[in-house]
Amino acid sequence: MNEPISYRFEYTSPISVAFIGAGGHSYRNVYPSLQYAPVDLRAVCDLDADRAAAYART
Repeated sequence: MNEPISYRFEYTSPISVAFIGAGGHSYRNVYPSLQYAPVDLRAVCDLDADRAAAYART
C-alpha cells in the first residue's frame, strides 16, 4: 500500500524540442533535465544570437 509510485516511461523514439530563450533559467534548469529522455534538440532562439549559437553547440 505504501509503495512508491514510478513515473518512468520508456521512450521508443526521440522527442524533438526547441528552446525559446537561452538564458540562465534554461541553462540551469531545463537543459539538465534533457538527460532523462532521448531528446533531439532542433532549434534554439534568443535575442542574443551569440548566446543562442553557443547554447545550441552544447
